[in-house]
Amino acid sequence: MKKIGVIVDGQSEYRALPLLTSRLVLTQTQVISPLYAPIPPYAPVGVIAHACRSRIEQLARRGVREIIILLDREKRAECAGDLATAIGNALVVPVGCRGWVVVKDRMFENWLIADVTALKSSPQRFNISPAFEHKIIPGKADSCDALRMLKEVTSHSYLKVQDSKIILAAADPLRIAENSRSFRRLLRVIGHESYRDQSARPVRTPTK
Repeated sequence: MKKIGVIVDGQSEYRALPLLTSRLVLTQTQVISPLYAPIPPYAPVGVIAHACRSRIEQLARRGVREIIILLDREKRAECAGDLATAIGNALVVPVGCRGWVVVKDRMFENWLIADVTALKSSPQRFNISPAFEHKIIPGKADSCDALRMLKEVTSHSYLKVQDSKIILAAADPLRIAENSRSFRRLLRVIGHESYRDQSARPVRTPTK
């Protein structure tokens, strides 16, 4: 069984992402619980790579040989792919391990809004209108101001960690992938069968 370790840059990802990765159907692969690293999002590439070093070593000691660094792009000018490549080239990875960088475009909330069905499953918490849905579908979640949108549709105030857990408890990885190219990249790096060969285009899931 191949183990994949994930290093994340936010508490929402640290607390909520396992709810999603546990639903991934993978062959002979286990995505273990993520580790949190305080990664400064606008720091130079070398600083970001250094901030991941102790967590990479920790995963290696646990027998993990495939390590994914998950980072927010935020408002950086670089495209997600170029930024991921630059940071990946700066990583120091133990012998026998491989390191990957996946950049969320632009942040974790863009992945959260990508599954509109999951948001609709909590109508007392999220008021999802057709106009909201139209901004995301098809394939537009990465270009949205996702945090602002979530704040606008959430009853009372949006709580990053708690609401992330509510959304991902109902989310489907393949539905997220339909509307977020950066999430499809994560699935490809993990080795999901639907995105083993490419992540540029979504694989449509059957309507239930």
